[in-house]
Amino acid sequence: MIHFTDVVISAYICGAAQRPSKEIKIDFLGMHGVNATILVSAILEQPWLSIQNKTRLLEWVGRFLLALYCSNHVAPLHLAEISDYAPKKTALGSEGSWDNIISRVVDVSDDGHVAKLIRALAFGEKACESWEEKTPLIVKGKMWKQIGSMSTQKPSVIVNIFQ
Repeated sequence: MIHFTDVVISAYICGAAQRPSKEIKIDFLGMHGVNATILVSAILEQPWLSIQNKTRLLEWVGRFLLALYCSNHVAPLHLAEISDYAPKKTALGSEGSWDNIISRVVDVSDDGHVAKLIRALAFGEKACESWEEKTPLIVKGKMWKQIGSMSTQKPSVIVNIFQ
């Protein structure tokens, strides 16, 4: 059981909370919202949890995502920063492939957060794929890879963009 809303919302906040006049930066706290969705999905698959407890978990994950977003002083979200993003650097494979994005993760100087973000975005793309035609999702199709590519561009600075 995968609840796609959390991963879509967290990926949207992570990618769209940009200052259009500035260089792309991925917010450190925002990326944790995306990374947490894999764990939440695994917990929701547990048969020993009641529907009420799963519902409560999803409610609190939503509150967590909202708190992460608010911690950034409610950064304006610009969907065009994701949809219109053109990668500046390519590597192996085709530009829009996960292999290309993953090959660039080794060039990012952090402690593994970007690699985990890429894993969570690939998970989100796969989890939401069957819902894209049925439900109006704000992050869909190539946008998952574009957010991933945004996080691997040099200089890859992962900070709170409002500090």
